Amino acid sequence: MGAAASRGRSQEDAARVAAGREHMKRCRERRRLMREAVRLRRHLAASHAAYLRERLQVQHDKKKAELSDQEYSRKIDVDVLKLKAAWERARAQLATASQAVAASSAAIAGLRDTHLARQLLGLCHATLDMWRVMRQHHEAQCLIAQQLRGLSSRTSMDPTTEIHHETTRALEAAMSSWCGALGHLAKHQRDYVHALHGWLKLTLQEAPAVDGAEATPSHVAAELAAFVERWGQALDRVHCADVLKSIKSFAGAVRSLYGLQSDELRVARRVSQYSRELDRKSRMLRQVEKSYYDSYVPPMGLSLWHRGMRHWGDDGMHAHDARNEVAQRRDEIAACRRMVEDEMRKHAKAIDATRSAAVTGVQGKLPAVFQSMAVFSASLAHALEAVCRHGTHVQ
Repeated sequence: MGAAASRGRSQEDAARVAAGREHMKRCRERRRLMREAVRLRRHLAASHAAYLRERLQVQHDKKKAELSDQEYSRKIDVDVLKLKAAWERARAQLATASQAVAASSAAIAGLRDTHLARQLLGLCHATLDMWRVMRQHHEAQCLIAQQLRGLSSRTSMDPTTEIHHETTRALEAAMSSWCGALGHLAKHQRDYVHALHGWLKLTLQEAPAVDGAEATPSHVAAELAAFVERWGQALDRVHCADVLKSIKSFAGAVRSLYGLQSDELRVARRVSQYSRELDRKSRMLRQVEKSYYDSYVPPMGLSLWHRGMRHWGDDGMHAHDARNEVAQRRDEIAACRRMVEDEMRKHAKAIDATRSAAVTGVQGKLPAVFQSMAVFSASLAHALEAVCRHGTHVQ
């Protein structure tokens, strides 16, 4: 009997231990679920409504399914009421986030339909006016450039100065900068309009409202998106390749002219250098001749002159050396004069080449620049005029 009682107590103790372990297990599971609910609540409160709305919906559905499973299976004894309260709070936060997203979308749509539409119409009309004015100016410049065809390279043979040289370099830099700026303008204008059209298409997508209904985009938004799309298509049809080619061609002509001017200035510096050398040698020759004629006296039958002790034989030797020095210096002057004359002929040829290149560039390349710009401006103005004409319904 004692052994049976002892075994009975042991089984009761084991049952109590097992029940305690099961109770502790359920408590741990309940605490884990509560911590998860609190973490979800904090995460929902700190998250951005528009970005995390879908994520919150997924977690909300997951918790709902978990709660349903727990209520159905009855495997874990948890505080269902607290879990339901956490789920209700999560659902309320999700509804608040949805309302915030809907309010933000409505505000953006209002700004789009009222302010953005009017500003885009004004921008398109202002761009149209700009290209019209540019077409008029470039046509006038083209007429002026065409009148330069009567210009001759013989009109002026003045040499190139350093000011002309620096101005030519500045003109080349300006043409290169103009070419780059025009290419960037066309590219950035197309990119801006295409990016704007992509954003408008995103705003036209139907977004679910708070009550589950779908918000229908306004008529103004649809018209605005179509207007911007036509704008982008008009820009895509007009290309500036011919304009850039003509500008680069004229810039190349100016660059060649700059090289010819550099050559002319180098020849001019050599002419100046040789001319100074010729002047220096001429002055030295005059000094030698003056010294020679002042010191030479023809023989008069006397053995001595001016009370000196010099013999006429030695004086004749000195006169012979002086004549040789004068002849040598005259030969050097003649050679230097020939070099100056050669360089002056080269300088004249360089001036003629520079003037011919300048006149050729102005007559052949410059009118093409203004003509291509006028055609490009007219094409853009015509395309934008059609876009603006179809955009009158966007109000």
